[in-house]
Amino acid sequence: MSPVVRMFSEVLAARFTPDARDPEEAKAAYERHNAHVRATVPPDRLVEWSPGDGWEPLCAALGLPVPDEPFPRVNTKADWDRLPRVWALGARMLERVRR
Repeated sequence: MSPVVRMFSEVLAARFTPDARDPEEAKAAYERHNAHVRATVPPDRLVEWSPGDGWEPLCAALGLPVPDEPFPRVNTKADWDRLPRVWALGARMLERVRR
């Protein structure tokens, strides 16, 4: 396992669940985290948002004008398909920096 993947795994295990590879446990951990955030953050300071919502909710919460450009779409299937290569490249770069 590369150092970067190991680091992500350790962060997930420490913050959410040590069994993140189990889809049901990962989903339950995600829901527990969201419930904790909703219970902790005052409603007037919490923005529930997903990328499909676009600029408007974010800009309204931040008191900023909505940009004239379209909201950038990321995390497409093609993006996810490239992710292992990006992580591997990042791990190789990290190894070079550490030398």
